[in-house]
Amino acid sequence: DRPGGIVAGERSETVLQDVATLNPAEEQDDEDDDVAGPEIEVETVALTEQQVADKWAHLETTTTQWACSLSEQLRIVLEPTLKGRLQGDYKTGKRISMRKVIPYIASSFRRDKIWLRRTKASKRQYQVLVCIDNSFSMSECGVADTAMAALFTLCSALARVEVGEFGVCSFGGEKPELLIPLGHHAEFGRPMAEDLIRNFTFKEQSETSHNRGLTKLLQLTTHIFDHVHAASIPVSQMALIVTDGRFNKAAVRQWVHTALSRQQYPLLIIVDRPKEEGQPSTSVFDLKAVQYENGTCMVSPYLSPDFPFPFYVVIQDMAALPRVLADVVRQWFEMAVR
Repeated sequence: DRPGGIVAGERSETVLQDVATLNPAEEQDDEDDDVAGPEIEVETVALTEQQVADKWAHLETTTTQWACSLSEQLRIVLEPTLKGRLQGDYKTGKRISMRKVIPYIASSFRRDKIWLRRTKASKRQYQVLVCIDNSFSMSECGVADTAMAALFTLCSALARVEVGEFGVCSFGGEKPELLIPLGHHAEFGRPMAEDLIRNFTFKEQSETSHNRGLTKLLQLTTHIFDHVHAASIPVSQMALIVTDGRFNKAAVRQWVHTALSRQQYPLLIIVDRPKEEGQPSTSVFDLKAVQYENGTCMVSPYLSPDFPFPFYVVIQDMAALPRVLADVVRQWFEMAVR
């Protein structure tokens, strides 16, 4: 039995250091037996301004406590990396330490180490992309509301902790979209939140959304991180991917390895719906993967040891998100600093 219905999965894996850099525009053939089904036409009805405002108020009320808890956890886990605080005893520097002026005068100007320099790390310089699966599969699995709660919790916590730069992406349709560019956002306010509510309908669908949706997202995040990273400033880069866990594992694996080889860390957050008595199960724990080897049909759990993400969590209770995500980020941080 899974305690509390919450499972955090973590698997150490040797990162391929010599992974070939792939062109994001190239389409690779997949050795997977998943076949895209016919395109599903889903009617999308735009929300009214009142509906958007009501949804924002509900999400803000629901997620405030979770965001506060997560921000406190991340403040402990994500160590400051940018030197911005003055300290030290120097003969030259940026500012004079007033506490040392009197001893300086009393010593006949011999104790002249009275200057301060910015040598203490006090600010965080991370680049984080929050990526949300906007496909119709999220609605079918009944986890769309949980995904929106996770989005608000993550964005609010990242803004509170002043993580550095963060942005928001959506995927699951024809192509992934960058909804909020990477940048320093002082707060996750109402205008930004309402724009996201309008964009996330969880009705997007295409013929390739299962086989290529997450693959195209990883191509986009790799491209973004490569172009915004300044070589002179050390930056830790991370993609937080919220999804229902339905994707082509074979197609994703090579891009996970490519990201890891570039010191970019994709963390998968699977929002799951626990099995209800008398109802057909949509839980990721009940999924099976089918493979054919030498003409023999092999059936194994979907979350098997060959799962492509070295760090992932399965969330069935949003109240556990701050604690579980902080544990995974801590493991990622320990891996990043090694």
